[in-house]
Amino acid sequence: MLDVRFIASVVERDIDLVVMEELSVSDEFRDWFSSRVYSTPVFQSAIGVWHSVVDGALGESAIVYVFTSQAGQRIALLIENKIDAPPQTQQGERYRLRGDKGVRDGYWDEFKTCVISPER
Repeated sequence: MLDVRFIASVVERDIDLVVMEELSVSDEFRDWFSSRVYSTPVFQSAIGVWHSVVDGALGESAIVYVFTSQAGQRIALLIENKIDAPPQTQQGERYRLRGDKGVRDGYWDEFKTCVISPER
């Protein structure tokens, strides 16, 4: 049994679920992650995290993470995970449009989009 690979392969959904789990349970990870996106600590408290959020006209966000900032704002991070899939046509623009729509619809006060991917 020791010569069998621990994990045969890793796909984007696997990474999505690990990131979602950490965003759901770990203040340390939430603080670290939001600090990477904002370049400064902004995380105050978690609101929620969702997987594969689809808008019929604007496409899918792999992960949507919403938290309250230290300034009291509801901030959304719209996260795209890229392991082996190529970028989709106008993918970045559609993420921005979904973020803008979330502000208009009152789901969050501001947002940022980001891409996560393995180093190798």
